[in-house]
Amino acid sequence: MSIGIDCKTGLNHYTAYGVALDSEVDLPELRTRPSVEGSEPDLSIRLCAVAPLPNEDGRAFVHSETDGELRFFSRAEGRFLYRAGREILLDPIPEMAPSALRLYILGAGLNIALFQRGLWVFHASVVCVDGRAVAFLGHPHAGKTTIAAALHRRGHTLLSDDVLAIRMTEDGPLALPGFPRFKLWPDSAGALGVEAEALPRIKEDVDKRSCAVARRFREDPAPLERMYILREGPAPEIALLNPRQAHLELIPYWDLSKFGAAFLEGRRLGACFLQCGELARRVPVSMLTRTTDLEDLPRLAELVESDVAAAPSGTV
Repeated sequence: MSIGIDCKTGLNHYTAYGVALDSEVDLPELRTRPSVEGSEPDLSIRLCAVAPLPNEDGRAFVHSETDGELRFFSRAEGRFLYRAGREILLDPIPEMAPSALRLYILGAGLNIALFQRGLWVFHASVVCVDGRAVAFLGHPHAGKTTIAAALHRRGHTLLSDDVLAIRMTEDGPLALPGFPRFKLWPDSAGALGVEAEALPRIKEDVDKRSCAVARRFREDPAPLERMYILREGPAPEIALLNPRQAHLELIPYWDLSKFGAAFLEGRRLGACFLQCGELARRVPVSMLTRTTDLEDLPRLAELVESDVAAAPSGTV
């Protein structure tokens, strides 16, 4: 495949999820890192032309994969090429707003690259409670960020919002630090005592707000010791799942599942089942019931704190 290069020369140096990355796109949400002359980043993000896919034909979303390269086309976003977790090439549509491009990079873009680098990636928000990484999983609007932000307000430490990146080690799964920022809907921000109108939108046409975290952000990996899957119910409650139940319940939150059945095939399908099964075996997974009343947030947070405190560290 031939790609015509037409890139900028300026680079921004960042770190996220244990990866040193250089980007031609300004990503102020990420933590910066010093540039060391002669050193190569783990991941490069560049703006340049990406060759069309043979099967675009006006479809909204297609992909192809050859020789460790994964290419995407989205009619609403553009063309994107991922090279073995080392490089992301961006060819966005001309009318794509900078905020939309950043949102794509920090979401799907990084998540695919992390998967290519051998990390396990789930759709979750993560805080550290007494040094233990605790992850909250759920569908959009389930309240993952809201409960994580509520725990942060109570003195606990943010590890990552919206993305749980895991490095599996001999001692168990390590949750990796993302970047110090929450994405909050205005009603959740208000319930947490934050003035939503003072926060920037994550995207021009979306009312969700970006809330920077100035304190209590953990910059080192932490052992992942609890996982909670959120659902709605009449009262806050925690119910521990057995490993077989947990295995099946985790599958929808394996991050690449969101790309659909056509993408979730072959080795990716195998990775999904194997990783969800191994996590269910190694980490306690519970169903966390929350009400729709944001006034119940303190009670929900106390319930999680008590549950984490009752579990011996490092045991299932």
